[in-house]
Amino acid sequence: MQDRGEILDGNETVSDAVDKMMECDIGFVIVKLEDGKIGVVTESDLVFRVIGANLDPKKTRLKDVATRDPVTVNQNMSLEYALKHMRDKKVWRLIVVDSKNVPVGRLDQKFFFRSLVNVATGGSDLVSHSWIERYINDIVEHNVSSK
Repeated sequence: MQDRGEILDGNETVSDAVDKMMECDIGFVIVKLEDGKIGVVTESDLVFRVIGANLDPKKTRLKDVATRDPVTVNQNMSLEYALKHMRDKKVWRLIVVDSKNVPVGRLDQKFFFRSLVNVATGGSDLVSHSWIERYINDIVEHNVSSK
């Protein structure tokens, strides 16, 4: 799991989200909506819901273009489950939530793929190695316990 990501208020603008995405080198932001729920604004949302609709990024509020009720996964689920959930729901990203549905992390397929490539090519990124080792342990434990 990656860090929690960036959580922006629904009244902030699309321009604010783009600035945050560029600053943090991320492909989406989590949006705190007025009803206490969360939404998400992705790069695709920016293209299709903002640019495609000729909306002004400096005036358009995130709550007006956010995907409501995004796909989430509980933090206690295995990485294998999360990846299958992404596949089944046909999404590239998941928001990891706690038992109260509060975002505690995120999982992005690009991060997973980069980590695999880094480990496979002998990269020295200890975070990637640790992350991949935990994933392999999840698979082994699941396969052993399901027999």
